Amino acid sequence: APSSALRHGQVTKVREAMVLALRKRQQDAVVRMLNLNSAAARGADGRGGDGDEMYKVLVMDRFCFDVVTPLVRVNELRRHGVTLHLLLENTRQPIADVPAVYFVQ
Repeated sequence: APSSALRHGQVTKVREAMVLALRKRQQDAVVRMLNLNSAAARGADGRGGDGDEMYKVLVMDRFCFDVVTPLVRVNELRRHGVTLHLLLENTRQPIADVPAVYFVQ
């Protein structure tokens, strides 16, 4: 029985590692999208590789909002240049000269 419990503990640790790896990949995919699919990472201050500010608006439908919410906190959105996040279903005002990232199902 002790070896069975040991194997169960090992399986549990492997599952936890897989869940964390999957979550990390999901977070990386959202960050890549926020960086306009750029492989180059933005700095912690939200600046692009050339030092220019890259502000953007994130527009999501309810489904994608529910996907992003547990993966990325608001301060992380800000760090990646998202100054405003809105639901697609809500009435929105146009914002001139600001790129928008649409994440919809």
